[in-house]
Amino acid sequence: MNYNEVVKNQLEPLKIYAEDAVVHEVDIIVHAKQLDDAEEAINDLEKQTVIRTATEEGVTYREQLYGISPINMTIEERRTNVLAKTRGGQGCTPELIKLSALAYGHNVEVIENYDEYEFVIRFIDETGIPSNMDDVRAVMNQLKPAHLQVLFRFKYLVISEMEKTSIAELETMTLNDFENYQ
Repeated sequence: MNYNEVVKNQLEPLKIYAEDAVVHEVDIIVHAKQLDDAEEAINDLEKQTVIRTATEEGVTYREQLYGISPINMTIEERRTNVLAKTRGGQGCTPELIKLSALAYGHNVEVIENYDEYEFVIRFIDETGIPSNMDDVRAVMNQLKPAHLQVLFRFKYLVISEMEKTSIAELETMTLNDFENYQ
């Protein structure tokens, strides 16, 4: 917002500043610029406060705060890492595990095996091993209590699922088609 006109319009009825007074015009411009700068700083602070909109500066600050060392990650992957880390420290519950996996873009089911001191994280909506599996594994190992083992179960495309597809259809499919096959 340009506060120059706003300030002029608010002060005009008071007849404090005359339009033809050079010093007064400069005062208005200087104060309006300060208001513009303050608004920009507030907007930037708000942007940095929300993890999903934080820029390099805001993400780096949070990584230092949580002791995260990003290696060869995009800004979006780093945001996801920070978001998952902020959900920690609440005790390890199936809900927390699901929320943390969701922060990485994965819908999971958590199966608790009390007798074996383990829980299984089953990926529901995707086929194969996720590309960011190392990050997911690291976060889950940080969340879980030391006495529990975490296992991961992935969904794979098996021949029995392909039986309903004709040979003619299979011949036209590329590897990418199989990746998203339902």
